Amino acid sequence: MSLSLALLFGGKSAEHEISVRSAKNIYAAADKSRYEIHLIGADRAGRWFHIAPADFLDASFTVVRGGRQLAVVPGEGRLICLDGAGDFPPIDVVFPITHGPNGEDGTLQGLLRQTGLPFVGPDVMASAVAMDKEMCKRVLRGAG
Repeated sequence: MSLSLALLFGGKSAEHEISVRSAKNIYAAADKSRYEIHLIGADRAGRWFHIAPADFLDASFTVVRGGRQLAVVPGEGRLICLDGAGDFPPIDVVFPITHGPNGEDGTLQGLLRQTGLPFVGPDVMASAVAMDKEMCKRVLRGAG
């Protein structure tokens, strides 16, 4: 039985395209025999879409409206499809591959935490402090 892994990429950041490139590299390197990979692309407005692997691998791929739009269900650890198709397949873990504000600054981690979806990487506080360079310097100075 393989682990259900959601790669979450794109988003509102100015680093949107970098996030998509990073996701493509991770997808290419992932062991597909160990992971059932779900591709979730966030468009520039922050809407989440389920992306088909064939579309994702196309050289001209961009996250745009047109895939199955998804929504999180807070507290239940699941996603639903907004096209009336019901629940999205269960996700064991989310791999956030977002860059910059609204992604690696703790906001996405907080949303995932509230939703109940487990994720890899730093938690809310660590992400927020690391993104705020002045606050990070203060915390590091305080820790000696």
